[in-house]
Amino acid sequence: MTGAEVVRRFAAAGLVLRRDGDVIRSRGPAGAITPDLRALIAEHRTAVLTTLTVHTCLRCGRFAFATPTVCCWCRRRETAACG
Repeated sequence: MTGAEVVRRFAAAGLVLRRDGDVIRSRGPAGAITPDLRALIAEHRTAVLTTLTVHTCLRCGRFAFATPTVCCWCRRRETAACG
């Protein structure tokens, strides 16, 4: 199983994973992390950490991208301000 598949499994359970250094953190409903999901993270930890290695918007710090960029929200705001 790939790191992306693990992240999708967590998303299907209503959980969002993020990387905090070498720690994988999750956010979602209380009790949503089942023993099976915990085992999945333990088994595929390196792949998940690699998948979660992303960049945020260079201007606002929100959103995640595979490469450093500016998010569409910031681009729209700039366009509206210029209009």
